[in-house]
This record gives sequence, C-alpha cells and structure tokens, in this order.
Amino acid sequence: MKLDLLIGDTKTQFATFESDRAWLGRTAETNRELSPFYQIASTAVSRKHGVFRKFADYWYYLDEASTNGSFLNGTRLTQFRWYPLRDGDLLRMADVVFVVCLPNLSQAPSNLTIFREKKFLMVKTIEPVGRALEIGGTRSEIEDFESPSEKPSLIIEKKFDDLNAFQIDSSARLSLNGIEVLSSIVLRDRDLLMLGDLIIYFNDPARKHSSKKISEWERAFAGSSIENPEKFEQHDSGSLLNHDEQDSLIDSNLKGDNNLASETKESFFENTLSLAIFLILSLNLIGLVLYWLFS
Repeated sequence: MKLDLLIGDTKTQFATFESDRAWLGRTAETNRELSPFYQIASTAVSRKHGVFRKFADYWYYLDEASTNGSFLNGTRLTQFRWYPLRDGDLLRMADVVFVVCLPNLSQAPSNLTIFREKKFLMVKTIEPVGRALEIGGTRSEIEDFESPSEKPSLIIEKKFDDLNAFQIDSSARLSLNGIEVLSSIVLRDRDLLMLGDLIIYFNDPARKHSSKKISEWERAFAGSSIENPEKFEQHDSGSLLNHDEQDSLIDSNLKGDNNLASETKESFFENTLSLAIFLILSLNLIGLVLYWLFS
C-alpha cells in the first residue's frame, strides 16, 4: 500500500508500507514503541493520529481518538473503528490530505471481515455458492455472541450472483450502514453491518455493481433507528448533504408536495363537474325518450 500527499492538484509520494501495519502522527519521538511510524509535519495532526493495518487481503484505517479527526472521502470517521480502504480514496487527517494507492485490489477475493468494536475477530472468504456466515443460534460461528434464542440472528449467504443478508431471530438489532434492517438485503462492496457489538464489512471491489443509484433507505427498508443522522442523511445519489442542502431539499420536497396537493384538488373538482354535467344530460335524454314513448 502507498500513500501520496495531496497539496492542491499536486501529488507527491509520502510513504510505502512494507509491513502489514503502520502508524501516522505528528511526533515520532513520543511513539517509539510504534513501528513503523510516519511523521506528519502539521500542528493540527495529533501525536498518534491513526493507524493502518492489513487484514487478509484488505487494508483498513482506524482513527486513534485524534483531536481534529479523520475523514474518508469527505465523511468524518468514528473513532476507534476500522474502515476499509480502496484505491483512489481521499483520506484527510486534520488538515492533511492523502490519496490511497491500492492498484491491485481488484484481484483480491471477496470476503467478510468481522470485528468486535476495534478488535479483529475473523475473515470469511466468500465461496461461489452457499452459506457464508451464520451468527447466533446453535450453529453460530461467533462462539461468544449472546444469542437471545436458538435461531440465528444473522445469516449471510450467496444466492446466484448476490450476497444476501437476513435475520431469522430479529430480537438482536441489525443495521446496514447505520440504518436498521427490516428485510433481506443484498450486500455491496464496503457495506457495514452491525449486530450487537459486532462490526461486519463486506469486501468485493472487483464486482461491477448495477449503475442504478439506490439509497441506503431503499436498500435497508429503513424503519426507525439511525445511529448517526448527520452522517447518513442522503439523497438518491448517495452523496452526503450539509445542513443547508438538507433544508433546501426539504423545502423543495414540501413545495412539490403542495403543488401535487393543489393539482389533485383541481383534478378532483374537474372530474366532479364533468360527472354532474353527464348525469344532467343523461336525465334530460331519458326524459325526452319517455315523453316520446308515452305521448
């Protein structure tokens, strides 16, 4: 894995990771026990800002409770949580921006990587067919998962070309990218499933997914619970909205709803008037026929 430093439109090579982990921060002297440690020349960066680590075939990044935070492609990352990286990602640590270089990632096999909070648990490679993972119940692959019943809390299995996730026992809350899951879902690359204290990532960078933009709301059939509303308030293109954009979108939707209601009322009155005229003409015609027959 390689990191390029991005200043304006100019990229310069910053570091190439030879081992399976690396730390980045402002001061190397106070972090001598961490090796390799790459020093960032910025006062906004924390002494020990973040760490990179490779699990199986994929690189992840974790923010070590930095003061000014870390941002992946514009989204602020939750501290002490691993996030999978992809070639071309923009990773900002405080005011310093890096470009992630992983050119051969598309050749890596798809898998499920499972954490308990920040602790790595296991990797499951996705087979061409069949069940990939079962959590909870009598056949749980996570032994110390507190299952409320003998039925599985989560099943992930391959069906045709898709990897599907669903629950049998829904008493344990399941969320997809922060939104509660109420039905069976099809997983896509870098999807994040959370079940209790378990964090499950699906890695599938080589697959060409449908070009149709489907929001997380539609995919997860969101019902009620959102863990981070600011992070997951999205429109159909999947890009994040700031508060001004959210207000503008809400106003637009309200105006659209008002226009639709107005059009519906006008259509109702027009249809009612047409029906009344039809009935009057019909009664007049019936009266003329009866008058002709009995006169």
